[in-house]
Amino acid sequence: MIQQNENFTIDCSSPDVAVLAGVLRLSSPAAYEEWLAPLREALTHADAAYTIDISKVQFLNSSGITGLSRLVLLARTLGKPLVFIGSTKTAWHGKTLRLIARLYKGLEVRLQ
Repeated sequence: MIQQNENFTIDCSSPDVAVLAGVLRLSSPAAYEEWLAPLREALTHADAAYTIDISKVQFLNSSGITGLSRLVLLARTLGKPLVFIGSTKTAWHGKTLRLIARLYKGLEVRLQ
């Protein structure tokens, strides 16, 4: 399933990888719930580690960070391994993903 609007794309067509790209600046955490629902569903049904690739996300507001954090908390509740892939070329990826990683020991952060 691929969701997109004029600013970003969320590709959940693979059962174990979601790829986010673009500029995500929705108005509230509630606004992200609809967009991130396919990721929650895929994470819930994943047999192995679920991967979320944000390496092509240029901007993510605090509401988006909250949405990703909620996915981490879901993975923790389910006891499922989770991987976030970020880019070393985007300064906020490393800092933000390291902070989110504190929520769950089963979260692996990869910066490429």
